[in-house]
Amino acid sequence: MEIFYEYSNYYRRYNMLTGSIISFKEDRGYGFIRPKDSDDNVYLHISALQASGIDKVEIGQRVTYDLLSKDGKNSATNIKFLD
Repeated sequence: MEIFYEYSNYYRRYNMLTGSIISFKEDRGYGFIRPKDSDDNVYLHISALQASGIDKVEIGQRVTYDLLSKDGKNSATNIKFLD
C-alpha cells in the first residue's frame, strides 16, 4: 500500500523501494538510481545522501529509498545500502 503525504508541494511515498545506483557524478553532486521493478530512473542528489549519513557511493550499489515526487519528477531520499 502506498501512502502519500503533502509536504511543501512534494509527495512522499513512505514504502521503501529497492534499486541500484547506475551513475553518480561527484563533481556535480548528482546521479541516478535504477528501480528494481521499473525503467524510470530516480534522481539522486548529494544532499539526500548526506542527510542519510552516506558520503560515498559506488556504481551498482544496491539501495533502498523513499520516493519524493514533484511535477512528475522523482528523487530519492532516506537512502540505505543493502549490501
